[in-house]
Amino acid sequence: LVRRGMLNSLTYSLDVSNAAWPATNWTNAASDILSPTGDSSGRKLTATAVGAPLLRTDKVATSTTQTFVFVFKDGTYTTPRFVFRNATTATILVDVSYAGANSSGSSAYGTYEFTDYGSNGWKICRITCTSGITIGNSLGLYFGAGGTITNGLYFYAWGGGLFDGAWTAAQIVAEGGITSTTTTAASNSSAGKYWWS
Repeated sequence: LVRRGMLNSLTYSLDVSNAAWPATNWTNAASDILSPTGDSSGRKLTATAVGAPLLRTDKVATSTTQTFVFVFKDGTYTTPRFVFRNATTATILVDVSYAGANSSGSSAYGTYEFTDYGSNGWKICRITCTSGITIGNSLGLYFGAGGTITNGLYFYAWGGGLFDGAWTAAQIVAEGGITSTTTTAASNSSAGKYWWS
């Protein structure tokens, strides 16, 4: 029995209410909006201050190529921003804002895409960085707003993942989607798929 190489290294990957996903200037509340899997695990993030609110998680790089994904849904705030930053070198690797067909950003160190994920209007932001990372670097994964946002605007979040190597959104879905993890992704049986060899 062999574990596939695609393991989600984000802890509490589908539990955005957990302290592993600290929020700044957001109210992080339960939501009655159905998640991509049809349950009520999605969260409603509402801006509580005019400024640059964000929700972030930090991980240590285990590969020089990393793919970050985050699942979100529009609310009254329709242009969420996603940033993949190397905190060790203080370098923004990819910085992109969602705006439907007009989504745009800077991606000197990699690529990005937005596509539908599951049902109920959810989207996946996929960022792959193929340069600018050394194993052991601290990676900052930011999602929320850039610049200023009006108090009270909101959007929905479901969870995310960080994977070694370069993956497209379609490949991640084909491999079983964003795997659910808890305290330690590497030892969680749901953090990846198994196959017989």
